[in-house]
Amino acid sequence: MKSIPMQAKQELMKNHQSPPPKANPKQLLRESVQQAMCDYFTRLEDAPASEVYQMVFNEVEPPLLKSVLQYSDFNRLQAAKILGMSRTTFHKKLRIHHIDLWIEEQKACRVRPHQALPKALKQEAPE
Repeated sequence: MKSIPMQAKQELMKNHQSPPPKANPKQLLRESVQQAMCDYFTRLEDAPASEVYQMVFNEVEPPLLKSVLQYSDFNRLQAAKILGMSRTTFHKKLRIHHIDLWIEEQKACRVRPHQALPKALKQEAPE
């Protein structure tokens, strides 16, 4: 596959502008992706680019799933609904990216309110 000429890379960077201060969330996401892709192509220099769509998808999907899980307080059904996919598809993606293991680690690290204070501090001070 042929590499992108340096002039085209420079043109991508020149045309990229920072989002306005009060941009909507979709626009901010779009701008972030565009900036990341410009950075990616710039760092490639003269190396050929190939299978970029699949590479981006594989890099973006795991943090997307994790972010939505955290947003939904690890409620998998709610996370699937937020993403607009079936529960079955969502669970399959969790397994593919080994996120099901990450969820268990996150839950194990979470401190429950009743576990937050050491026992010594939970006891009432003598009067």
